[in-house]
Amino acid sequence: MSLHPRIALFTSLLASFVALWLVISFALAAVSDAATMPIALQNGQTSSAQLPLDNPIIINELMPLVGQGNYQWVELFNNSASLFLPLVIGTEGQAEMAAQGYTRTAAGTIVSNLAGWQIATGSGATYTFPASLPNLPPQTYVLIFFDGLGETANEYDLSDGVITLHTPSGLINSFGPVDQLSLFSSATHTTTTLVDFVAYGDFPNGAAALAIEAGQWPADSFTGPTTQSPGIDALVSGGSLGRYPLSKSNTPEEWTIYKPGESTPGAANRAPAPYFRTPFDGAITFAGDVVFGWSHVPDAVSYQFQIAQEPTFASPEVSVVLSDTVYTAALTTTADVSRTFYFRAQSLQADGSRSDWSVVNQVTVIPMPIETSAIGASKVLNVKPQLQHKDTRMMCLDGDPETGIHRWDSAHEADGDLVVGDSPPRRGNPHGDWYCTRASISMIADYYGSKLSQDRISYYAYGGGAPEGDMGHGIGLWPNQTCTWGGGKNVMWWAMNNAAGDCARGKPTFAQVKGWIDGGRPGLFVENNDAHSVVLAGYWEFDLWFFSWQFAYRVDPWTNSGGWIAYNNWNVSEYHVPPAGVTPRVDEASLSTDGDKDGIVDFDEINRFPTLFNLPDTDEDCVWDKQDVRSYVFDNLGNFSKRNPDWDGDGLRKEVDRDNDNDFWIDGDEDKNWNGKTVDAFGRRDGIDTSNFRWWEIGPGPCRTATVTATPTRTPTYTPTYTPTPTRTPTRFVTRTPTPTYTPTPTYTSTRTPTPTRTPTPTRTPTPTSTPTRTPTSTPTITPTPSETPTPSATPTASPTATETPTATVTPSATETPTVTVTPTATETATATVTPTVVKEPPVLTGISAKFTESPSSPGVITLELHILLESDDAIVHDMEIYFDKQEKPWQAVEPLQGPPGWVQEPLIEKEPTGGDRIVGIRYVTADNPLRTCQPVQFVLQVVPPDALGNFITIYLTDKDHNVIGQVAGQRVAPNARAPFWGGIVPIGWQSARLGAPCQPTG
Repeated sequence: MSLHPRIALFTSLLASFVALWLVISFALAAVSDAATMPIALQNGQTSSAQLPLDNPIIINELMPLVGQGNYQWVELFNNSASLFLPLVIGTEGQAEMAAQGYTRTAAGTIVSNLAGWQIATGSGATYTFPASLPNLPPQTYVLIFFDGLGETANEYDLSDGVITLHTPSGLINSFGPVDQLSLFSSATHTTTTLVDFVAYGDFPNGAAALAIEAGQWPADSFTGPTTQSPGIDALVSGGSLGRYPLSKSNTPEEWTIYKPGESTPGAANRAPAPYFRTPFDGAITFAGDVVFGWSHVPDAVSYQFQIAQEPTFASPEVSVVLSDTVYTAALTTTADVSRTFYFRAQSLQADGSRSDWSVVNQVTVIPMPIETSAIGASKVLNVKPQLQHKDTRMMCLDGDPETGIHRWDSAHEADGDLVVGDSPPRRGNPHGDWYCTRASISMIADYYGSKLSQDRISYYAYGGGAPEGDMGHGIGLWPNQTCTWGGGKNVMWWAMNNAAGDCARGKPTFAQVKGWIDGGRPGLFVENNDAHSVVLAGYWEFDLWFFSWQFAYRVDPWTNSGGWIAYNNWNVSEYHVPPAGVTPRVDEASLSTDGDKDGIVDFDEINRFPTLFNLPDTDEDCVWDKQDVRSYVFDNLGNFSKRNPDWDGDGLRKEVDRDNDNDFWIDGDEDKNWNGKTVDAFGRRDGIDTSNFRWWEIGPGPCRTATVTATPTRTPTYTPTYTPTPTRTPTRFVTRTPTPTYTPTPTYTSTRTPTPTRTPTPTRTPTPTSTPTRTPTSTPTITPTPSETPTPSATPTASPTATETPTATVTPSATETPTVTVTPTATETATATVTPTVVKEPPVLTGISAKFTESPSSPGVITLELHILLESDDAIVHDMEIYFDKQEKPWQAVEPLQGPPGWVQEPLIEKEPTGGDRIVGIRYVTADNPLRTCQPVQFVLQVVPPDALGNFITIYLTDKDHNVIGQVAGQRVAPNARAPFWGGIVPIGWQSARLGAPCQPTG
């Protein structure tokens, strides 16, 4: 064949290939625009831009904590409306929805295929929707009661806009006090069938993995804490968790706690009532200016605040409408009479509605002593008030908006700009409302002359691993957990440079208070039944009306003010007083520098993100690092709308992955103006691509042929400090950790360690260099990655230096020290791929039941019964372990009283960072008498709980080699109860219809 025919043939084949590629590409584009339904990617992930506006069915409200004789319930809502659909659906999307059982109408979307859908709890219970379920029109509700009444009790009449369902026999009150709910569109549970998700109570377990992978729930986050900690508003029995009325996405930020009486099963959710932190209920203070402060309510445009001298508020002395959540009132009295005032607040919402009034609290004022004979001993330390608020440029990925006074990337101040400290601070949203402990510690550090920011304190407590959750957004904080609760971090002592002082549960004597203040030692006091942290800064003893009075000076971060209160009726639950003359830690300089001017402070790039602190575009995709991060945190309007940062599932986050959707076009070619907006050219949400323009919409982009390189002047070595957190995973639970894979091949030596909470603390702050020189042939050297986040996958051409051997040394505060040494080989091209370590809770053992009773005559004495129900689990359990910090609330101590024959009891001991031993739990263990099928055994224990025992006991079971094989939850039953295990009491995670248990019911 001559040369010309060959060229013609080649040209023809090339043209055919290009045409076929274009047809496939446009077909894929049409499918990708159907963003109203989950779309499966090649790696099994789904679009995360589909809740709640894109997918009509949402979990709207649930009640997990109920009293005796009441039943838990879940409320679903068809949240579709024609107003939203044009933004997310086109003609192709309508066809897709019809195929899936969705019908679009002028009013919204009718869902006709709920039959076969499932609700699954994190503890293993599953409810399947009945086949007889009718279509669900827009703006209607499905209310599911977990009462065991069965399908015959269901009510399908939609005249009131509500379908009511009842679970089958045995599926009764199936949620735990800490749990997760997943809504699936089939019995197959994958990222593509996951419709909605919520985690509540505490950090989620492995049941959240699908939701995190699909980008439907952020890692290390939860809503509705069920255990009180300083700063939060905890869910109580009879209250519920629900989405705010104007929710825009499914994140913990969009959920709230409803107090008893505020729940609305089968009806629209309301705005929750505010709650007060200052003054605390029943406070006694001096007449004059009294500062009142209450919580923010999302979407509130103003608040009505009232003060009256009678609890009915028939004739309020103060009734004002305010945009702020703080008000100072002048309360008066006479020289010989005290006066009590009542106060309350409610929110006025953007939609014209009002919340309920807050709980009515009261404060009493007395005249300040003025006669010389009445003034006794007093002293006030110079503690400067601080408002609890985000106070640095560290980036929050967990709920703050993109701009405004509560922005994600700066201090929360009145001017809403990027300059820290140039405007009055502002408290608001869970990031600020729950920061009281951080602010109190920061105030004490400032008293001793150290600048330690609230954000830095929060990062020590919650930082490590992925940058999500590092700021403790919406999570309360205990000052010193190990000191007062027996497990966790001593955050305050860390802030004091590991100088430990006096701390304990309970209220100290006034003599102790005087001794601390006279010694120049302010203290952090947790008050109001553990709800709030403040600083004790002074005392005053005086005589008035023939009585001796003892007052304390209380500095409150909630209102950024200080004032006197009577010590006698101050509800103090624990105290933490540093030693005199301490030198607290100070902020690293990198918290306020941005060497490469990419908008991310150097501290974040060194410790949190896998980006380079001296290169603004680490992955060289023409989108700067901060805009890369922005693209998976916000939608095109700046609303918080968290997505999966690793879209193609290759282990690399967007900021270090040039092609985060793995379509062979780098992200800068798909983002026309490189702004990180996640919408396409028509303003619609882009459910597939990583940025706002696809390659076929603009043609080859400016980065496609560019070879962008960087030559940083040096690559520093960081040595972070790891601090174990014993409250997540049992010490001896074997977690399979994927082995990091490197090319070049590393030398990796490590020993088995407890699961740590990583808190990187660089031993030195590297000096940022100027923007590196770009040359056409070289590439960045090794990316410093103090966390488990992989380095960029740009497959660069390396220019190795024979004398450089980057070494990362990890030093845990525990006794075991892993050492990782990476030595590049002498190869021209190097690609490093690191798989992050994933730590999961032990699985729930579905064939083993547990229940316990508490002695009516001896509180705290419990009889715990374990029962193997399946032949397959026969003789595998040789050990039962109970950890204090895994209980609800954490136990303080336990004494074994009796065990089965052949079982011995042992304390569970953990090494302290100082080298000492600490008892963290108890185990019963046997060598030759394991648990046998259909042979229940009992253990008798004397428990010392914080106040009263909860309704569940978390128990870890091990095999003959004493490795944890799983967990069960022992459920409380009444003494002498005769409920069968598969009747009134169903072990969490167990469905009797599926297991086919061989045992007969037992009492």
